[in-house]
Amino acid sequence: MSTMVSWAVPTFDDNSGMTTIDNNYSPGDSFPIGEVEVIYSAMDGSGNTAVCSFFVIVSDMEAPTFQNCPMGDVMVAYSATSGNLTAAVWPDIVATDNDASINVTVTSTYQSGDLFPLGITPVNVTAVDDYGNIALCQFDVVVFDGIPPYFSFCPPPVTVPTDLGLMTKNLSVLAVAVDNSGEVTLTPDMEIQAFPVGTTNIVFESIDSSGNVAMCNTSVIVQGELVLFL
Repeated sequence: MSTMVSWAVPTFDDNSGMTTIDNNYSPGDSFPIGEVEVIYSAMDGSGNTAVCSFFVIVSDMEAPTFQNCPMGDVMVAYSATSGNLTAAVWPDIVATDNDASINVTVTSTYQSGDLFPLGITPVNVTAVDDYGNIALCQFDVVVFDGIPPYFSFCPPPVTVPTDLGLMTKNLSVLAVAVDNSGEVTLTPDMEIQAFPVGTTNIVFESIDSSGNVAMCNTSVIVQGELVLFL
């Protein structure tokens, strides 16, 4: 990379009125990044000389540029590659500078192929060139669970008599639900309930940590005789 630089040309005066001027650079020349000395020298007819010199300093103020920085979220379906973590993969993220001779150092909080938990995890990639110019690539890895729980046991409908001397039946009706994430909430809690005579329909609902829902339907039929006292 080079940059065109201009300046006012130095002037020399001599009592003889005759001078010869030499210079190593001229206004409009291109200069690389860094520091370059510009020298003007003047000589009169008697060989007397004078020198004017200064430095042209070209600074790199442009940040590196990323290639393959994800433009949005990296979406990954939960698969529990290791424990409750899932591997997320994205294209190799590289950074280059406006001058190929300048080194760029790239660091990242995560690498492609790392394991991520369910939910949203920010990823920050930083590129710094030799002159301290910084570029950032930021995106989120979103591990989502689209699979609902399932019932490993959904109790079948049951018909039972009332408890002795009562018009109800104390009974436990239990269902078992599991989920690929290992986290599940099951409602209602039907452990030791008093069911009245007749049919009670029960709907078990299982919800995992991602809000996926599964349902299990069953019923309890309590049979009893209605005794009339005259």
